Amino acid sequence: MIKIIKLDKDFSKNLKNLPTNPGIYRFLDKNRFPIYIGKAKNIRNRVKNYYLNQKNHSKKLTSLMKEATYLDLTLTTSEVEALILEQHLIKANKPKFNVQFKDDKGYPWIKISGRSDFPSINYFLGKNKSGDLLYGPYPNRSSVRDALLVIQRTFKLRNCTDSFFKSRTRPCLQYEIGRCSAPCDGRVSKEDYQIALYAAQQLLSGNGKEAVTELYTYMDENSKLKNYEKASYFRDQIISIREVQKQQSITGFKEDRDAVVFLAGKSKNLFGVTEVRGGWITSHQTFYVESMSGEEKNILEEFLLNHYLSVDYCPSKILLDSKIPNIRILNKVLSKQHAKKVSFIHRLTSKDVGLLKITSENTNLINKNSLYSSDLKNIYKLIGSDLGLKKPIKRIECYDISHSSGSTPVGACVVFSLHGKIKSEYRIYNISQELGGNDLESLRELVRRRYKRKQRVPPDLIIVDGGRNQLNAVSSQLISLGLFDICVIGISKGHRRKSENDSLHLLPKLVLPINKTNKGHSFLQQIRNEAHRFAIDNLKKKRVKLIRSSLLEEISGIGKAKKSILIRYFSSLEKIAEASLSDLEAVPGIGRDVAQSVYKTLKN
Repeated sequence: MIKIIKLDKDFSKNLKNLPTNPGIYRFLDKNRFPIYIGKAKNIRNRVKNYYLNQKNHSKKLTSLMKEATYLDLTLTTSEVEALILEQHLIKANKPKFNVQFKDDKGYPWIKISGRSDFPSINYFLGKNKSGDLLYGPYPNRSSVRDALLVIQRTFKLRNCTDSFFKSRTRPCLQYEIGRCSAPCDGRVSKEDYQIALYAAQQLLSGNGKEAVTELYTYMDENSKLKNYEKASYFRDQIISIREVQKQQSITGFKEDRDAVVFLAGKSKNLFGVTEVRGGWITSHQTFYVESMSGEEKNILEEFLLNHYLSVDYCPSKILLDSKIPNIRILNKVLSKQHAKKVSFIHRLTSKDVGLLKITSENTNLINKNSLYSSDLKNIYKLIGSDLGLKKPIKRIECYDISHSSGSTPVGACVVFSLHGKIKSEYRIYNISQELGGNDLESLRELVRRRYKRKQRVPPDLIIVDGGRNQLNAVSSQLISLGLFDICVIGISKGHRRKSENDSLHLLPKLVLPINKTNKGHSFLQQIRNEAHRFAIDNLKKKRVKLIRSSLLEEISGIGKAKKSILIRYFSSLEKIAEASLSDLEAVPGIGRDVAQSVYKTLKN
């Protein structure tokens, strides 16, 4: 280490005396505390840049030079060592003028609390001070809700607090709706609960294959012992895991890897990191730094070093969407730090491009959602004001009916909160066949079935896809059920079905044209369109399922043995019909030709 140098008036004249070695330089304030730490391949040339063209310095750099009173130098043997040392010193001292990357602690996680024989699984936000297991983070609350719903339906793990759990003497509503195995009432053994918990942990960690293998073992053992109820319990868990795995759009990587994207913004810069472990996407994290003038040009390079020098596990491949300066140096730094070859890759395969696209979409989603929730509150206030509502809007539901020439009618319900869509609460109702083509009676049936349980929380606003007749049908049905305080409106399609010609229908007989400049009106249209999309999509699925189920019995060239293998793997004929070609080819014992035969029969 070189002795501390005072930055007086004569210092700029003595720059030539500084060493030309690689190393670290630290600008210190009057109390000799580091306010900026940097690395350099040549210390003399790097420090000299701070004293050239000072009139053109940014505000940040001007402020730094005003506060800097001393200069401290540390020489290293190579630029690689300088890079590593710089990151350690920045983390230890947190200098005010260095870029401070903040992680997404503000984003939610799934937490498994292990302080009892029957651990609970819950939503979690904040720092993990209790030492519980955390999985995530997730882009938003909706993502956590969706994941928790899958886990609870599949493994039936409890989500209640420990105090609530200890005080129960009989199962709660979660057991009744099939989301909990009721360990509070002794309806599941500790051993079976732990098996389910382990499988859930494997799935959340991206090790779905290991979980399925173990569940098959338990299923076969119980089947041999003629414990068919318990065997079917494990079979249902396998079905759910297969479904989760199929929903992943990027699968089958042989090596672990990360995909990193950089999203520049006006107020903050975002860095998205998607992790692939064991062949499956296991998490997406987002980091950000406030945008400011004079920010370092190679901010992505700074982030990569900051992040991957601090993690315990670094994959051997890190995907980037563009080449960065000093990529060879970064490869050397991380390879040395993690004692294995680590490479940043920008020449991508088609599968890598797909992974980066997912990373970009998740990062954009987080950026959008951080603004979206505050915008929605204002939009809900605007809607409430326009409708003359006394209480604030917190929950909106929208209903739509769809059918195919009167056959296979379905009713759709979509739900929105202050945070946007609540997809876990979307519902499809198979309407009675005799009501096909009668939208008004179909709407009445939808409302009756939706509110036949008194414990359902009613929304503050209901939107109906339709005009006065549909509005009256829903309103009268709500009144007959004793629900008088829900505001109901209709949105009818205008001339030539153009959105700008839509109309709002309010009780008793008020009709208002859609105002294109009103954000509240536009948002109501978006909700109506979402309900219509959801209804149409599910109507198509229903029709395709009917067609495919008959085709499955007609597949030629496949014997009982291979059909048995397919059914064991996918657990039902419906799941086979929904499988992709790659899903079918992945089944052990099913060759490529058989997979293609099944796929072509079901898809054509």
